[in-house]
Amino acid sequence: AMSKTISEATTLGRGRQVERVFRVSLHTFLALGVLSSLIMLLFAHPLACLQGNALTAPSIRALSLSCFFVCAMASYRGYAQGQGNMTPTGISQVLEASIKLLAGLALAWYLLQRGLGSQYVSAGAIGGVTISGLVALAYLVLQHRRAAAHQPPLGDSPPDSTRHILKTMAQIAIPITICASVVPITTCLDSIQVQNLLQSALGHSPEASSALYGSFQKAVTIYNLPSALMVALTSSIVPAVSACLSRKDSRGAGQIAESALRVGALLAMPAGVGLALLSGPIIRMLFPNTNQEVASASLLVLGVASIFVCIQLLCSAILQAHGQVLLPVFQVALGSAAKLAVNYTLVQRPELGVKGAPVGTLVCFAVIALLQL
Repeated sequence: AMSKTISEATTLGRGRQVERVFRVSLHTFLALGVLSSLIMLLFAHPLACLQGNALTAPSIRALSLSCFFVCAMASYRGYAQGQGNMTPTGISQVLEASIKLLAGLALAWYLLQRGLGSQYVSAGAIGGVTISGLVALAYLVLQHRRAAAHQPPLGDSPPDSTRHILKTMAQIAIPITICASVVPITTCLDSIQVQNLLQSALGHSPEASSALYGSFQKAVTIYNLPSALMVALTSSIVPAVSACLSRKDSRGAGQIAESALRVGALLAMPAGVGLALLSGPIIRMLFPNTNQEVASASLLVLGVASIFVCIQLLCSAILQAHGQVLLPVFQVALGSAAKLAVNYTLVQRPELGVKGAPVGTLVCFAVIALLQL
């Protein structure tokens, strides 16, 4: 929402509007970050108990500050992306990922050497996320100040009021957030539904159903990889298309959308087909101790599904850039309903069991992608 709003103002030469949007967004995001961090810090124990494991409380506290850092980073990344500059986002993400790994491992090893309990070692490992957020935020702040020193004059056009900016961003952001939340919520419901159906089919055996579901999740881990390649495209589509539409260049907006879909397809299709055709060897190489039949069969179907996931992500970004922010919500909701219906039909059949769950995922994203196309 922020990058879209800034892109439109930049295209129209409204420098003061760009600065006002950034300032309002930064203050809003910082307030959300402080609130989120305080909730995690002060209510770590109740949150841990809600998850069914009180030992995770130290980890929740160690992770709490990362909420603040993530919210602050979002404002600086949105500002840069809105001006067509993806470099700060890319470098900060590489910094974040690298330091998260190194700092988390180092802290966990140190606490393990000190003889502390597993809950504190876990907190050290997850503390790497918080440390990486601080370093990435520091880089973004420095980069922003350096860029601000070389900015041209802001121009004379008066900016919109703070209230109007907040209202505009909310109208864009809330539907996008709802759309983004439907899939995780459906995944959560899918997890509960599949495991309950498996227990019912296996004579209420939690151990057996957990083992089968665990094998299915191994395939899910790999199937998520192709969609990660779409993040760069979806992040750049929204401001680029919005800029074209702001200057009434519908042809340019169409060319950007077409190019994004073409590049996305060139990445997604070989990846998806490769995962499907090589599902057995991939599972044997990465997860030799899991249920090979279940995991391989699941990855075969999920490989095809990953193609539709990538198309859906790109189409959502294109529709949102064109102001169609509510339409993807209904399309995703329809796909999610189809997924739950297919699961209910297939998973409880003894000859299929958990192997019916990836079919539900394939149907879900095929429905969404076709509707969005």
